[in-house]
Amino acid sequence: MATTTGIANDLFIICCNNDSVATSTTRGYPPMSRVLAAIAILSLGLVSSPVWAEGAIAQGRDGRVGISYNFRHRGEAEERALEECGGYCRVIARFENTCASIATGRGGGFGWARRERLHWADEAALENCRAEGNRSCAIQVHGCDDR
Repeated sequence: MATTTGIANDLFIICCNNDSVATSTTRGYPPMSRVLAAIAILSLGLVSSPVWAEGAIAQGRDGRVGISYNFRHRGEAEERALEECGGYCRVIARFENTCASIATGRGGGFGWARRERLHWADEAALENCRAEGNRSCAIQVHGCDDR
């Protein structure tokens, strides 16, 4: 009767993300326990995974706008929104795990909104733009963070 030894019979490795590797010994466990151990190890990787859900809105003095979403860090989101906007812009809002929309109109109308759904954000941004007395408002940019 042949016996085998080595890591293949005693250990399995599951990669959770690029930064970590989870391991678990399985010697002496019945097959169902191996499955449950694998599920437990995978769930640890999911809990510690980074969320890419930072966003920002930037506005310029001359009516330019910029939006960013799905960034890992707030600073990165702000930087991208400012780049999208162009020169002489400032960040006017930040958002996370939601949708945002910017509407502008002729004559300087401007409105923005954050909502759970994109069409709700669009509607609210248009309402905010029209509240400034401008009837010709249109959505310029919009987007949602991954949740």
